[in-house]
Amino acid sequence: MQCMQARGSDLDNICDLLTAEFFDDPIYKFVFINRVGRFDRMWRFFRVYVDFAREYGGIHFIENYAGVQVYFRPEFMAISNEQLDIDNRLRRACDSDYAAVAAWMRGCDNYHPRTQPHYYLFLTAVEHEHRGHGGARVMATLFGELSAILDKNGFPCYSECTRRGGQIITRRWGFRAAAPSRKVEGFPEFYPVWREPQQTVAFSEL
Repeated sequence: MQCMQARGSDLDNICDLLTAEFFDDPIYKFVFINRVGRFDRMWRFFRVYVDFAREYGGIHFIENYAGVQVYFRPEFMAISNEQLDIDNRLRRACDSDYAAVAAWMRGCDNYHPRTQPHYYLFLTAVEHEHRGHGGARVMATLFGELSAILDKNGFPCYSECTRRGGQIITRRWGFRAAAPSRKVEGFPEFYPVWREPQQTVAFSEL
């Protein structure tokens, strides 16, 4: 199973995957409350951050778009929303859902750790058809790629799971619960996780 870094020609397909897999997510269905036109507004929302990740982070995906991860490098967190023009981009992208999107994103940002530079894993999605045993292979490939990047560069990583089970699943790749749960007013709880970089011991040292 091959993991690849996204190119410009991949971005539409990646946004299709993200939107399909988060369409009925326990939190995102409250962010995008109106089902009428939800797919289009969510798609444009994800495209805003996918475009940012192309410049300030990375996007790796499994062949045939079976799974994807979108992440940001430490420097992204130091750039102000005004510099990135995030507010106006989200307003244009999310239309009638803008107020809920802005409230959710601001609420998450208030909880975001700022004690040390770190990567931010923004999104992980696995195509529905590849869940089950196949999904485990997709997840292992995605998180294996991410772990190699984190450990090579020596940075920790923060992420938010929209389901409690995400805290358990990500333990396999060194993530631990950063808090029991968090809550942005008006939305369900989410579950933050944190991973410290890990050293790989060379065989010659064993």
